[in-house]
Amino acid sequence: MAKKAAPKSPTKKAAKAKTVPGAKRAPRAMSSYMFWMTTEGRAASKKKLGANATIGEIGKEAGKMWAQKSDKEKEDWKQKALKAFAAKNK
Repeated sequence: MAKKAAPKSPTKKAAKAKTVPGAKRAPRAMSSYMFWMTTEGRAASKKKLGANATIGEIGKEAGKMWAQKSDKEKEDWKQKALKAFAAKNK
């Protein structure tokens, strides 16, 4: 005897119905990591890895560099992110 498929959840179906194809979402405010990445991180990673580094290698190296930063070093970037978030949600 074949198993019957479980009925799909109506909440998932309703959530999908609300999504309009092609509708543009407002972009989110950047995180502290993204602020650092766009201003310093990407350039520092490229400098460390060389000009022939791929995008994936640069991103991986930047993530390692960010993880090694102390909370004190990250604080300035966190403040910038909070300001951007507050401005975005006015």
